[in-house]
Amino acid sequence: MAKELTDSRSGRRWAGPIVAAVGAATAAGIGAYFVLPAPASEQVQSALPAPPDATALSPQFQAALDQAWQAVQQDLSVDALADYARLLHANDFAAEAEISWRLLLQWDEDDGHWPYYLSHLRRDAGDIGEVAAQLRETVIRNPSYAPAWLQLGDLAYKSGQTVAAETAYTRRLELVPGDPYARLGLIRIALRQDRRADATEALLALTHDHPGFSTAHNLLAQLWTERGERKRAREARWTGQQAGRFAEADDPWIEELKAFCYRPDRLLFLGMKAFQNNVGDRGVSLYEKAIANAPTDPNAHVLLGDLYLKLNQPERAVDVLQEARRLDQPAPALSVFASLANALRQTGQLESAANIVDEGLTVHPRAPELWVEKGITLRAGGRTPAAIEAFSRALELSPNHTEANFNLAVLRYDQEETVAALSHFDRALILQPSFAPALTFLAQYHLSTGDLEIARPLVMRLLEAHYGVPEVKRTGAMWYLRAGMAALSAERAGEASEYFESGYELDSTIADLALNVGSSRLGASRFAEAVSPLENYREMRPEDPSGCFFLAQAYLTQQRRREARNLLAQGAELAESQGNSRLAQICRSMLQQTQR
Repeated sequence: MAKELTDSRSGRRWAGPIVAAVGAATAAGIGAYFVLPAPASEQVQSALPAPPDATALSPQFQAALDQAWQAVQQDLSVDALADYARLLHANDFAAEAEISWRLLLQWDEDDGHWPYYLSHLRRDAGDIGEVAAQLRETVIRNPSYAPAWLQLGDLAYKSGQTVAAETAYTRRLELVPGDPYARLGLIRIALRQDRRADATEALLALTHDHPGFSTAHNLLAQLWTERGERKRAREARWTGQQAGRFAEADDPWIEELKAFCYRPDRLLFLGMKAFQNNVGDRGVSLYEKAIANAPTDPNAHVLLGDLYLKLNQPERAVDVLQEARRLDQPAPALSVFASLANALRQTGQLESAANIVDEGLTVHPRAPELWVEKGITLRAGGRTPAAIEAFSRALELSPNHTEANFNLAVLRYDQEETVAALSHFDRALILQPSFAPALTFLAQYHLSTGDLEIARPLVMRLLEAHYGVPEVKRTGAMWYLRAGMAALSAERAGEASEYFESGYELDSTIADLALNVGSSRLGASRFAEAVSPLENYREMRPEDPSGCFFLAQAYLTQQRRREARNLLAQGAELAESQGNSRLAQICRSMLQQTQR
């Protein structure tokens, strides 16, 4: 008697027609669907997709596939078929996985996993209509699965169905209170409806509650830019940049599939995403599993070695990269030599690093990356002339190579070859216009020589790309200070005031900016606003009598007469001791007037 198909978790027998995707579905992942008659075990077995050809994959996957298939053959239960389907899905056998999910979808009418997994396969196939249909089926079966509601909201929003999108996002928020993804979806709806004030307020709350949610910061930067609030836009853009890449919302059911994955390329991709999103062990276990499934693949070892370097674990990188070098004989790839030399240098093994570079150059003599690595290693060992030769050779092979130009520029500048150094700094920016080290040096150099017009585009580019770096903000503030002083000399007081204000916004610890901002505000009758920068200046330069003089004026406008008199007395004494009798006399005269 044929074995009946049962759900091993509940004992419930499957009933109803079996709908299997065969024919075109197997060939192209798109479905001609056939309804099979009543639940005969033989017919169910015939509808199941046979194991695909996996000879190109690892023995571990082949063993797991054989085991899963045997389990399905021996006991056609929901659990057995689900594990088989997960194994197919996780290893990119989409056509076979789709048939399996459709079988489960029809015969197990309660579990939301099956339509949810099917929706992901259909998304990959570009069938958005069925994606939406299967997501709706998911939330009917499992209304508490929040990731499905989020995806329904996103699909509805993209297709212009605002009401449906709002409903889905609101439902997710009920399930995940405070969820940033649903809140972002509702904010985008507000923007589509031109409710910009509401959207801005909601974004401010969202970035406060979830400071690491980069997408919200980037969207806020766009809104500030639209409103002409450049400083706030820069701050939001920088915060978004520091928060990292956009990370997809947690999805436990998709996460379950990772345990079934054996494809090295897929595991390396998932590991890269984990590193970028700063989750779990940042992808290490996934990279290691990739190597376990491709133990003779040197490229997988190189990628793991590079990951260790990014995680500041050069010792571990050396071991795995040495194995990559052993596997990639007789002519290891360029990446093997470059990464291994870098790892050895970071562990202080300069001689070994130099030997690896030289070995690499015998295989890849025209690789500028290796000549740069050689130059960096030589420079670290104090061998400047040899390092210059190495960087120069790299530039013969690749004239605009960013790192080669920058390193050579630094060495040339140290040797007081300024013209040559500046030329290489400029060339370092050709391929990477926002390369911070070269931009910073050039901006500061031209500031030091008073070339404000040459420095200006460099400073602005720095501020756009690296706004939150303290050195960058200080460099920008210094440019605004110098530009303001130049405008004052040219008797353009209004323009000077704007420059001073912009610089002070960037860095309020520069004393000259604080003084000029305070005095400019006094001159513009912005008395209350002048107090803070002038107090700041007094703290930074308590010995300067002009600080006493200006702050006393600001205090007098605020009816702080006692404090003003104290400052004028101090100012007169300081000015007299420093030989500034004119300022001393002015302070005494004002002091007498305030005492009347």
